[in-house]
Amino acid sequence: MFKKKGDDKKGAAKNSDAQAAGSVPASASASGPGAEAAGNVSSQAMSGAQTASNSATNLSAQEPLAAEGAQAGQKNPYKISIVTDVLLPVTLALGCCGAFCATVKIVPDKVSIYGVSKEISEAENVADKSLVSPQFPEEVAQSEPLKLLKKGDVAAALNAARALAGKKGDDARSLYVAGVTLVQGGGKADKEKGVEYLAKAYELAPYSQFVLLEYARGLNAVNRDEDSIGMYEKLLRVFADKVGMAPKRELGDMYLKTNKSAEAVKTFTELMQVDSKDPSYQRKLGFALAQDGKQQDGFEEFRKGFTKEQDTLGYPYAVYDIVSAHAGLLESALADQEKIVAKNPNDLQALLALARLYIGTNKLKEARDTLDKARKLQELNPDLHEIMAEVMCRQNQSTSGFDEFRMAVNNMHLKD
Repeated sequence: MFKKKGDDKKGAAKNSDAQAAGSVPASASASGPGAEAAGNVSSQAMSGAQTASNSATNLSAQEPLAAEGAQAGQKNPYKISIVTDVLLPVTLALGCCGAFCATVKIVPDKVSIYGVSKEISEAENVADKSLVSPQFPEEVAQSEPLKLLKKGDVAAALNAARALAGKKGDDARSLYVAGVTLVQGGGKADKEKGVEYLAKAYELAPYSQFVLLEYARGLNAVNRDEDSIGMYEKLLRVFADKVGMAPKRELGDMYLKTNKSAEAVKTFTELMQVDSKDPSYQRKLGFALAQDGKQQDGFEEFRKGFTKEQDTLGYPYAVYDIVSAHAGLLESALADQEKIVAKNPNDLQALLALARLYIGTNKLKEARDTLDKARKLQELNPDLHEIMAEVMCRQNQSTSGFDEFRMAVNNMHLKD
């Protein structure tokens, strides 16, 4: 029979569908390992297809059920609740964390909480109240080494200081006395040892402003300038209300010595504002300004300063302690200083003090002669040139005075 055009294609399609539908039985009836493997693969493919079909059917079925439940007023099990599914679990978790944190013991740290520095905290822990008492300087002045030093028996004072430190090497007061004695009366090696004693005294008593002050001074005496500045700055941070104005003046001198002119200007300006009656600050400010590049302005401040000293005290402030030790009697102080220089003609500091006392008594020629002797001992000493500048200005030799003033400024780093 003749077939119509297109019947072959329809038949082929029917045969293909039939083969697909009967592929599992056909594979199962086949023989050989290859046939079995092909049958297994076909079975797995049919199983996966059936599973996917079922999943799609279930999802399709759930959507109408969810809609029907919502229409019937029932709770939708597939809808997320902000309160029960989000907020409540988070709240419970936070509560558990809080309960755990409550079991941790927190020790308050007053340094971090209250802003109290470690330095101030140490200063508040006073172990020996006698070391912070206002009477402390007077008490230690009665110790054997310092009494001998004051009398001028330097050798005996140094020996007594060494013996005291060897006997009571763990006592802050004894180390303080020994350290001060060695620094003030000894040579280079003794000064170094004295600073060691003062360092240990400070380690034992960081709460004592007196110990810290002498430690700063000792460091200056052995030319450990930066360390000394650090101790002075610490002293003023921690004990500013207990130490008066002298340490800040000494810090200003250290700034001048180390060419920290901006800090020096600031320090002496502040001192003038706090204590306008003290004439020495203006004199120092003159050097600070000159060191900062304003030499003419500095020279004018210097002249105003020593003029104010003469008007207020009657003598240079640098010999204030010497005059005070003689009940304020300038002539008596001068007479004793002349004896000291006669006994120790090569003592530079004694010569400078004598020249200043001569200025106070208006003996300018004697002052100048004394400075000439001092010049032979240490020509570049800045104190020498400072005093000479004042003498020359008082003798109406302002140009020479300005030259001496500049020499003092340029050699400030050599200051003892």
